Amino acid sequence: MSANVRQPRVGLIGTPELVTFPRYAESLELRGADVVQIDPMDLVARVDGTRVSAFLPVVDLDGLDGFFAPVAGSASVVMLAAIRQLEALGLPTLNPADARFLARDKWATAEALTRAGIPHPLTFFVGGSALARPARQRAAAELGFPLVVKGRLGTLGAEVRLARDEDELEQIVEALHVHIDDGVLLQEFFAEAGARDFRVIVLEGKVIAVKARWSGREDEFRAAMPGYLATIGEITDEEATLSAAAARAVGLDLAGIDLMRTRHGPRVIEINGNPFLATTERVTGVDIAGAVADALLGRIAARS
Repeated sequence: MSANVRQPRVGLIGTPELVTFPRYAESLELRGADVVQIDPMDLVARVDGTRVSAFLPVVDLDGLDGFFAPVAGSASVVMLAAIRQLEALGLPTLNPADARFLARDKWATAEALTRAGIPHPLTFFVGGSALARPARQRAAAELGFPLVVKGRLGTLGAEVRLARDEDELEQIVEALHVHIDDGVLLQEFFAEAGARDFRVIVLEGKVIAVKARWSGREDEFRAAMPGYLATIGEITDEEATLSAAAARAVGLDLAGIDLMRTRHGPRVIEINGNPFLATTERVTGVDIAGAVADALLGRIAARS
């Protein structure tokens, strides 16, 4: 790099202990960026009655040219507030705050996909309290058993269960400890998929990597389970177009689209606004972190 060309300073929200952080940091540095680590625990959002601003006492925001938040908690309320305020400063990034929250909220995602005409499992959003049991019964009667039960804001499949009858449904809902003001999703189950799906990585509207997943267990209904089997995946042009449209419907620049082949055709099951890289990069051979770094630096250069 020429001595009279200043390195772009990129704020990277996360810590070296996080799985994806070192990959993004390395990729940005290889492309000549000066990476500034921003610890998520240092993030503070501030309003003073006249303006909204980001308040990060340990980081010189005026010196940043752009930022990215490759962290699992990037859809938490505090993190979203900080990201939104960094955006308000005009700093280029990928995955704006509103899109991150939309992707985290499974019901909001389902609504966005439906409005965009993206095929999605039949889904009901019902109360999670004991008083809402009749409503759950009506939804279950239309779906039929078995059906999938999901927490609205769950991550990494931690709150996804399969209910085989009404008693099991109620046991699952009770175990989720849903707040009285919140609810649960009851969703169509596709037994024919055989606990197999695809993780499709979409970056700026283009599919850049596809991973095929299988639970590796005949008695499991989810593909992405601990110890799942992963191989390079091949999808059709229709499925690639569908994946890109799903990312666009939610507003994500970088997205992990979970795509399943069903008796009705391909269905977008979920959208991840912070897709993990390690397994996908390993089995596909695609430098996803490098592609993301190129996209972010491209936006910084365009703004400059």
